[in-house]
Amino acid sequence: MDLMRPSFRNIAHDVSLMSLGIIMYAVGFLLFQLPYHITPGATTGLAAIVFYITGLPVMVTYFLINIVLLIVALKILGFKFMTNTIYGIAFMTFVLWAIPAWFGDEHGMLPQILGENDMFMACIIGAIIEGIGLGFVFIGNGSTGGTDIVGAVVNHYRDISIGQGIMIADLLIISSSFLVFHDVRLLIYGYCTLFIETSMIDYVMNR
Repeated sequence: MDLMRPSFRNIAHDVSLMSLGIIMYAVGFLLFQLPYHITPGATTGLAAIVFYITGLPVMVTYFLINIVLLIVALKILGFKFMTNTIYGIAFMTFVLWAIPAWFGDEHGMLPQILGENDMFMACIIGAIIEGIGLGFVFIGNGSTGGTDIVGAVVNHYRDISIGQGIMIADLLIISSSFLVFHDVRLLIYGYCTLFIETSMIDYVMNR
């Protein structure tokens, strides 16, 4: 029994950090950025674009995209890589449903809690919370799927690091938001979000 306890503690530690990080990321994304039409990278950014166009709940698009990516990556990367990712995707899907259900209106629309048109502070605060949250997820040896999987798959076939693969995918997703809004300001806010997020991830993981 004593030999099992360290392993259980490690699992509990990782799951706790992943869960806290996912909640923080979802708060930054749903409460500070989505209501202001700021598009971050990753699968949540792609889900946000679909939401802006169709009104389809973010959690639906996020879940469906990641299911497809998981099926593709499972064969390429193996089940061991996928274990924590599956938990991260499942819990993130739940949180992306729960926050709009609790704080949104009858249509799931979330308020602009910083006031109308205060996109600058929404971008800064949201990106900081998201970055810290993702830092906790990675410290907990976890993943929220999406471009993490894309980066790992690209790295498997090409001489491109996982980080570079993620960055390329995120830049493409953020850039695609211009096709929806035709607003350079929102594009810049998206790029700023990516820069702040990655800076906060590095800060948290190097503490």
